Amino acid sequence: MQRSSRFPVAIPRIVHRDRDIVVADLEHLCIVIWHGAVTPAPFEKQRAALADVVARHPNRAGFLIVIEDRVTPPSEELRHKSTEMLKSHGESLRCVGCVIEGNGFRAAITRGVLSGMILLMRNSKSKVSFFADVPSAAAWMGAYVNLPSVDALTSMVKGIRAELIES
Repeated sequence: MQRSSRFPVAIPRIVHRDRDIVVADLEHLCIVIWHGAVTPAPFEKQRAALADVVARHPNRAGFLIVIEDRVTPPSEELRHKSTEMLKSHGESLRCVGCVIEGNGFRAAITRGVLSGMILLMRNSKSKVSFFADVPSAAAWMGAYVNLPSVDALTSMVKGIRAELIES
């Protein structure tokens, strides 16, 4: 696997996995893949992992979240908590790349819900953008945080996603 010369050799570390979510970190990048319901318990795993990455890498941290096409939008309470989670990191969280997979009605609803959440973050210092796939998100995030090549990060996310199958 080729990597960028600006990114050290690293292997993603799986922080948590269950049937709904896989949470990993790759040094200063928190990676979360949602596969099932967005409920309080897995949300807390996501929140804790992001807080840990940001604490260890202030002003260099990034957050890549992948929402598979089968995932339904979170409750109003968890949408509010998500917004607060991102806002709480201020400038220490450089960017959030949110991949919303799928093309149908469910994906459109998810995009709408998440776009509404971002409107509440107008004053946030973090850059936030939405994408249809991991390579697009990785290319955009590379302007804000130090990442391996797009291909390398995409391959790492595939490996993390395989953890869902094993759980």
